[in-house]
Amino acid sequence: MKPYVSGEGTIQRLQNEMRKTLKRPKDGAAYLSAALRDDDPMVWGKALENLLDAHGGISKVSKGAKVSLKKVRHLLGREACYEMKKWEKIFKAFGFQMIVMPKEAKRKK
Repeated sequence: MKPYVSGEGTIQRLQNEMRKTLKRPKDGAAYLSAALRDDDPMVWGKALENLLDAHGGISKVSKGAKVSLKKVRHLLGREACYEMKKWEKIFKAFGFQMIVMPKEAKRKK
């Protein structure tokens, strides 16, 4: 049996496919919702990083969201990720579940 040898660019191709997938609102929302359910708070941060990358990078997204680059970087940090998990626990105590949903598309008149 021959050992598996990946072709050149396989990682890059997979990363590009992931970016395309995460650009779709429904898939991006499902991805972030799954990250919220993970016990490791840093999974949330990594998922956000991947989503930001898919949408053109942290700088482009921070400009579009009108949030400073420094603040977005802070939100991706360890402390902010742990804070998010604390909020999730608080919501669970109330019987709620945190999810991420795509916003509804604007209807044409």
